[in-house]
Amino acid sequence: ILESIYQAMAEEYSENLSQNIKRGQQGNAMRCYANHKAPFGYLINHVTHKYDIDPENAPYVKAIFDMVIQGKQHKDILQYLADHGKPHSKHWLYTILHNERYTGVYIYADTRIENGMPQLISQTDFEMVQSIMKKRKQKPQLKPYHYLFSGKIYCGYC
Repeated sequence: ILESIYQAMAEEYSENLSQNIKRGQQGNAMRCYANHKAPFGYLINHVTHKYDIDPENAPYVKAIFDMVIQGKQHKDILQYLADHGKPHSKHWLYTILHNERYTGVYIYADTRIENGMPQLISQTDFEMVQSIMKKRKQKPQLKPYHYLFSGKIYCGYC
């Protein structure tokens, strides 16, 4: 009996702690405070608890977007980053190119605040990159299906 009481108390404590953490994170989001790790190109200011531009990595973010606008391929961009000591993967590059935070939009869960972060990329450049990425998107190739009885069995009407 005593063990079940302890388990119930632990469960209630855990639920209350979860609610308090979510409430605190939502409050931080309303003030544009950093709730998670800073995206590439940003730093967390430990005094204001907001995002600041990283002077070391922000130029690489701008260069990535400029290279896409100039028509460079992903492998060329990744090679450029590797040559400058910033090796990353294709998935990382895809995430960077689709991250709207670089336009100055603070996003956390369903909270979205315009001009909540310092802007690295202009909105027009971001939209140009999105249209380029949409054009480059590969469509899945349809493969011909070969069934076991293809061409050998016909329906009663054929």
